[in-house]
Amino acid sequence: MTEIDPDKIFDAVYYAHGCGVPYERNEHWLRQFRAIAERIVVDIQPRTVFDAGCAMGLLVETLRDRGVEAYGVDISSFAISQIYAPIKPFCWVGSVGDALPQRYDLVVCIEVLEHMQQSDAEAAIVNLCQYCDDLLFSSSPDDYREVTHFNVQPPEYWSGIFARQGFYRDFDFDATFITPWAVRFRRGQDPFHQIVHGYERRYWRLSRENSDLRALSHELRGHTDASYQLILDLNRQLADRDQQLLDREQELHHYRNELNWSVRAYGYLRNELQGYIDRLQADLELKVNHIEELKAAIARLESGRVMQFLRRFERAPALSHTVPTDAVIEAPSADAYAHWITAHEPNAAELKAQRTQSSEFAYRPLISLITPVFDPPPDVLAQTLDSVRAQTYPHWQLCLVDGGSAHHRLRPLLEAYARDDSRINVRFLPQNLGISGNSNAALALAQGEFVLLFDHDDLLAPHALYELVRLLNDHADTDIIYYDEDKIDAAGQQRHSPWFKPTTWSPDTILATNILMHSAIRRALIAQVGGFDMRRDGAQDWDLALRCVEQTSRIRHLPMVLYHWRQIPGSAAAHVHAKPWALEAQSLSIVDHLRRSEGLQLQVAFPSAGTVQIVWPTMHLHVTVIIVVHDHATLLRHCLTTLRQVTRYPHYEVVLVDLGTTQPEIALLYAELAADPCYRVVRCAATTSFAAAANMAVRHATGERLVFLDASSEIFHPDWLHELLGWGDRTAIGVVGAKILYPDGTIKHAGMFPGLAGLQGRLFYGEPEPAYSSFGSSEWYRTCAAVSGEAMLLRREVFTQLGGFDEAYQGDWAAVDLCLRASAVGYRVVYTPFARLLSHRQLTTEESYADQLRAAMQLRPLLTTGIPFYNPNLSLATLQPRFAQPAEPQALTLLDQQLHQLGLLAGAQLHMVQVAPVASTTQVVLATPDLEWQEATVMLVQLAVWLQRYGRSVVLLTARGGALEADCAAADIPLRIEPQMLDDARVGYQLLQNAAAVVINQAASWRLVHAARAAGAPSLWWLHETASALAAFADNAPMHAVLATASCLVTPSALQVASVPAQVIPYGLHEPSPCDPPLPVRSDQRLVIVVPSSIVPHHGQDTLLRALGLLPKVLADQVEVYLAGRNGGDWAFGQTLKALAERLPNVTLCNALTPEQVSAYLAAADIVVLPARETTLPLSLLESMARGKAIIATSVGGMPATLRHTHEGLLCPPEDYHGLAQALALLIGDPALRQQLGLQARERFQREFTFAHFAQAVVAQLRQL
Repeated sequence: MTEIDPDKIFDAVYYAHGCGVPYERNEHWLRQFRAIAERIVVDIQPRTVFDAGCAMGLLVETLRDRGVEAYGVDISSFAISQIYAPIKPFCWVGSVGDALPQRYDLVVCIEVLEHMQQSDAEAAIVNLCQYCDDLLFSSSPDDYREVTHFNVQPPEYWSGIFARQGFYRDFDFDATFITPWAVRFRRGQDPFHQIVHGYERRYWRLSRENSDLRALSHELRGHTDASYQLILDLNRQLADRDQQLLDREQELHHYRNELNWSVRAYGYLRNELQGYIDRLQADLELKVNHIEELKAAIARLESGRVMQFLRRFERAPALSHTVPTDAVIEAPSADAYAHWITAHEPNAAELKAQRTQSSEFAYRPLISLITPVFDPPPDVLAQTLDSVRAQTYPHWQLCLVDGGSAHHRLRPLLEAYARDDSRINVRFLPQNLGISGNSNAALALAQGEFVLLFDHDDLLAPHALYELVRLLNDHADTDIIYYDEDKIDAAGQQRHSPWFKPTTWSPDTILATNILMHSAIRRALIAQVGGFDMRRDGAQDWDLALRCVEQTSRIRHLPMVLYHWRQIPGSAAAHVHAKPWALEAQSLSIVDHLRRSEGLQLQVAFPSAGTVQIVWPTMHLHVTVIIVVHDHATLLRHCLTTLRQVTRYPHYEVVLVDLGTTQPEIALLYAELAADPCYRVVRCAATTSFAAAANMAVRHATGERLVFLDASSEIFHPDWLHELLGWGDRTAIGVVGAKILYPDGTIKHAGMFPGLAGLQGRLFYGEPEPAYSSFGSSEWYRTCAAVSGEAMLLRREVFTQLGGFDEAYQGDWAAVDLCLRASAVGYRVVYTPFARLLSHRQLTTEESYADQLRAAMQLRPLLTTGIPFYNPNLSLATLQPRFAQPAEPQALTLLDQQLHQLGLLAGAQLHMVQVAPVASTTQVVLATPDLEWQEATVMLVQLAVWLQRYGRSVVLLTARGGALEADCAAADIPLRIEPQMLDDARVGYQLLQNAAAVVINQAASWRLVHAARAAGAPSLWWLHETASALAAFADNAPMHAVLATASCLVTPSALQVASVPAQVIPYGLHEPSPCDPPLPVRSDQRLVIVVPSSIVPHHGQDTLLRALGLLPKVLADQVEVYLAGRNGGDWAFGQTLKALAERLPNVTLCNALTPEQVSAYLAAADIVVLPARETTLPLSLLESMARGKAIIATSVGGMPATLRHTHEGLLCPPEDYHGLAQALALLIGDPALRQQLGLQARERFQREFTFAHFAQAVVAQLRQL
């Protein structure tokens, strides 16, 4: 047997909830124990007392108050910790089976031993009897319900154990002041015959009392018999009165029926007349409008150029205009639904084509329509029958059973239709069998493979049966087909109130409303479940549907309005209150369904009209409520206060995950909670994501059910947790979510349909509660794609099976993703409207760009066929369900539009190119915008070569090729060119899905950084640009956000990019090779000064030329100056340099040089000048150091950290041409200084700036990703 840990049983929860009234040191319990202590002191007068199982020491305390030397022991460390401080020295933690320190005048053991295993309890009695001769004992003989009662026994059981220790009941002592079954046992010092004498005395006393009670009982029975006879006489008189009342009620009912029929007949006649008047009026208005239009047209024609021309030619032949005889002129309608009908339903030509196509179906089942008839208005019935005869699919049977209609026109009407069409079968019952009985009679006539439930006053769309059979030809195994429907007015003219049902079958929504109403069901299935149940009249269709879905899951939906539910007085379509007597039948149908299908005993309530609530049984399991805590102390305190004060379900703990909060109020709150074992605080770093924090909390949770609760929530419904548990305990349910409201009563969450009006798809968002729409009500249970993570419950085993939250997500989408994964493995995700909470956190787009991209890409396969559990007839552009307008974008388009609005797609092209991942899970991807020769790209290609040489598998990814392609090919570096990778983050996501790590080169690749995070690939973003070049990040939200998205941000020099610090890894360079042949320079002995930078303003060549102009002529004549760099494309700057150079001797502008030529100039240089206004870390600086050159540079970017002033070169401020002139003069005139600086520059290069130093630093960063 598993050993029981008492501290886990007899903890704070037990003492708060396990004793009826919370067990603590309060007046209630002190009053009880004072009374017990008083009786012990007065009646027994002990000097020393030991309380075995003292709990919180209340008896010890009250005995000591009365001068008794009392002690106590208890197994619960929690209980002992709660003892009143002055009493604590006299009580200790231990077992009543442990040895005691001394003997006592009296041992008290009250309601303790039933909490112990049987063998342990017997051993405890043996132990206690060794330390006393007198013992007060009580143990409940019948409380088997208390979960900690392991050893409930009758009094004789305990008496036997005490007797074996020589202890016997003291019959002269009444111990019932403790409990009715309490006993005083005393060690038997008397001879055995005296003990027997005591028992016999007690026996005869009880025997005499029993005899007296029997005599009293006989006397009372005589009085009872007389009273019983009087009651029988009164009951007979009452029965006679009841029969008379029943007769009067039947007579009244007869008159009431006659009156109702007269009223109904009058109403029908009035409606018919009003409908005829309305039609005449509409026709008249149409004709008047048409006449006015014709008049206007004639007037325009008379004044037009054509008539003017014709009048000039009176002899011209007359014009004729022929109007087709079948033309229909429709008045324009302002009704949006009418427009929707016109756009979505077949016209006359399409219906005609269906009639031809019907004969071409490979599978042409007979469909039997089941219609019980009872007193519909004859013209309404005629319209109903005509709607069947108008079907474009002809292979049907209409089974009509009249249940004794009183209207004299109905029988002739039915007989006439039956004569005219052999497909119509009519049976007249001698009496009304009720709706279920009449339906079963109609079912007996059916011969079709499928049965369609069709009411006697409704209409069928002309293409209804055609669409059913078309579906069956594609899915022949289907057992049940349901479809959308709407309502139609009593006249059969105006359609309205469409009901677009969930396209995905929802076994949970049918518990709230009959979504299979008027459906088509395989006849064999109806026969299998026994047809209609006559006990369920009023809910017979719902009951039948529930029994059918217990036998099949082959249920499909047709997203078309195929059924028109007529609203006439008395019909269920007219109002939710039309059939109040049906509520009991509905309740019983649902209760029976869940009993049959899941073995559950439950109740059904109707909180409001049209609203069904299932009151689930719960298993009283332990629940862990997990709350992730940021700052916002006031909201958190309110959440915890309402959770504790309002929640009715008692068996829960709370785990708070603290994400580096800084508010003192939160620290104070934690201190208040520290003494309560129901609360635990787990601390994480402030940067921890919700997913990672929640996963960590689960590892600290002890509950079998996990509830994730937002810290801004307010609990105001006592049974919210019970409601979530009831649904969550069902094995088919993976996740259950609550309804979240704002304080103003509007809806924040009522189930989620990702892809609807954006990513999360919060149905009914912003609508007042309750919300009603063409998709149903916010008050219905729903199977959803997802529910809100602000209040969601999972069973622990489901959470474990799913692997917890995906920690690749940073924000709220992690909860949605968990729901989607639960659905993918076969669980259902359910929203319940009866777990209601308030949220004090406004809805903001908290998901990062990477989260939204990852979510969108993971949603794409799911949305290719539409949004699960939604309806394609509904607009996807709004969270408030309404029917879609023509040409509205589909879900994938809306998703791509959202990514475009986020800036993750450039340009107007939304179509996504499908690409394969670029790498395996062991490969490092190095991504760069292009392969043209520039320092950033050169460094990346060289890094790829180095990584591959030292055993790392790499692949190079670029949007455009270039000159460095040859280097990649020579080094056998795999290369992938994807033109759209920079402009389309979706393409980047696909490319990087499997990468072990990604090195992303340059600022232009910023969308790839989002894509890498979204794909779960750790990324190192390598920025080479200057601070001014990166200034655009501050003003561009997605570009700014990406700075915090990269796993690691690396720059070659110290740089703050929009306040985001970067890891500095200076460039490194391979040892430069000698230039062979060296670049030819002038043959005289002048010094060669080289500026190895491309010709752009921020490289500052103009500063050097101005500095040269300040040199004395004697120095200027000693130098040749070469501006060696590529033309950067700035024509105006080039012209400025040209004008300055023309005023100076010995200055050469060398444009369009190759990298090799620039390197040759450096090899020939005596002095290298880098006069940049702004830069990071030029490779030309490192090459100059490697070649041992004397260098002058400006103190910008990474140059001051690389080239220390007067150590490895000379530094001057940018644009300081006076300072630059002084530095030039110093080096021109001091050959020794030039040599010294060059040697020291080379030494430092070899120590710190070789390519090996650089590559190893990068690899170290990659290892940390």
